Amino acid sequence: MYHFSSRVPDQPRGKARLLGSGTIMLEVLAAAELLANDWEIESEIWSVTSYTELARDARDVERWNRLHPVGEQRRSHVSECLNGDIPVVAASD
Repeated sequence: MYHFSSRVPDQPRGKARLLGSGTIMLEVLAAAELLANDWEIESEIWSVTSYTELARDARDVERWNRLHPVGEQRRSHVSECLNGDIPVVAASD
């Protein structure tokens, strides 16, 4: 998963994160334009190379943290990328 691009209107009234993969990325980019042009919503666009790998990494990190409660807690790749309270919309085909 990596940051693909951002779409920032002149005077943003809000912010959203849009995740897409494969051929759906064209629809995600169109959604970012729609949000910016019609509703003045800023968008972070993220390309997800594998939703399965993100889920697997999150499970592995959760298991590690459960088994090592006194050690330094790990963070999954998705939580590193998408920290904060910004709404997330994920699309896949």
